[in-house]
Amino acid sequence: MKTMNAAQDDAVLSDKVFEDSFGVWWPRLEEKLKKLPPPEKAVPKSRDPESIQDEILELVRKIDRRLSTSFTLPVEAAEFVPHTDLWATTGSGKTYVALRALANALALKTEESKKNVENADKKKREKKKK
Repeated sequence: MKTMNAAQDDAVLSDKVFEDSFGVWWPRLEEKLKKLPPPEKAVPKSRDPESIQDEILELVRKIDRRLSTSFTLPVEAAEFVPHTDLWATTGSGKTYVALRALANALALKTEESKKNVENADKKKREKKKK
């Protein structure tokens, strides 16, 4: 509050006036705030990035499993599909492989994150031993 008061340039209150005003007005504001009804919906807690990564990896793997078993195109259809560099030949047709690549990349990133956490924990334990 003092920082906001100091930022007022020409309308800055002296420390004494500021503290007296705050002492009078804060209890009144606090009383009114306590009378407010609780929020209708709880604010969701933010998730940690690793759990989000794990969820994305799981979903991409599920999609990949579905696509790899049921999604093939005749070779002739590939010319009508944009980004044909994302298609790979499998047998008599083409199968979308970008999801598989994404799943692999996320798996590597997740493993890397877990190793980083393990290394950090190991360093903390070593410091405690010293």
